[in-house]
Amino acid sequence: MCSIMFLPAAILILLFVDFVLSVCIIFILNLIFVRPLSKNVYKRIKGLASDMGVCLAWQTLFSRVKIELITDNETYELLGKESAILIANHRHALDHTIVMLVNQFFGSSSNTLTLSKNSIKYYPFYGWVSWLSNRVIFLERDWKKDAMKLKTAIGVVKRSYRPWWFIVFAEGTRLTPQKLLEAQEYAISQGLHVPRNVLIPRTKGFVSIVKYSREHFHVVYDLTLVVPPGCPPLTLKNVLKGEKTTINIYIKRFLMKHLPESDEDVAMWCRERFCDKDAFLDQYMVKGISECQVSRTIHNKKHIHVR
Repeated sequence: MCSIMFLPAAILILLFVDFVLSVCIIFILNLIFVRPLSKNVYKRIKGLASDMGVCLAWQTLFSRVKIELITDNETYELLGKESAILIANHRHALDHTIVMLVNQFFGSSSNTLTLSKNSIKYYPFYGWVSWLSNRVIFLERDWKKDAMKLKTAIGVVKRSYRPWWFIVFAEGTRLTPQKLLEAQEYAISQGLHVPRNVLIPRTKGFVSIVKYSREHFHVVYDLTLVVPPGCPPLTLKNVLKGEKTTINIYIKRFLMKHLPESDEDVAMWCRERFCDKDAFLDQYMVKGISECQVSRTIHNKKHIHVR
């Protein structure tokens, strides 16, 4: 009985492992045999493999995850049509994957950059694919090295004719009760806003991205991600089990020209956005989506619903 109950999950896990290994092999063969002959063909193959992988993951592993976007009509019409920096809170294990699915929906998941801890690239499967894709900037907590990595990555974006998304989870790690307690204690000691639903953002990476790319990234999308009360948590275990769940993503759009000029003020602007997220999530947990949505329903799609 137990083996039959868990058969679908076991099959999904085997398919997932097989898929990730296949992607790794494609990336490695592409790197060894194609890149020396033509960098353009190499990039196209890598982008195609990335897009196919995200599509396959969406149709299988994430087929029972409903993503609800809540934004205004103008922002929705521009998603995927302009290069943007995205700052998002990190409450769930699969937040990064969800944002990648949204990017795939509006354009191409291969046109993304994101920041991550250096240790992630050693994680089996996910870390290996992230490293091979060259779309993840692994930070080593050595700012001289990290700054050069950012400049190099942004240089690639500047030479591209396609819109790009630069995804920044500024908190640097996922929210947990222990990490929230540590953030609250730090905020009290420094006289900062004491968070209840988010962590204190680490602003150095965001400030540097803004500094190096103001002329290319014309907007900042402020994303607030939250799973509605009563829905199963957004974890890999629940996804593999086929649990039906929902994640709401509230999106605000800010023009880059309206951001402050100095690094210190840009850092303050980023911290203010997380204070806003914190206050919004307070209301959300009490009133739910019906009281907190910021615009009307625009239209519905198979997987992504836009309010």
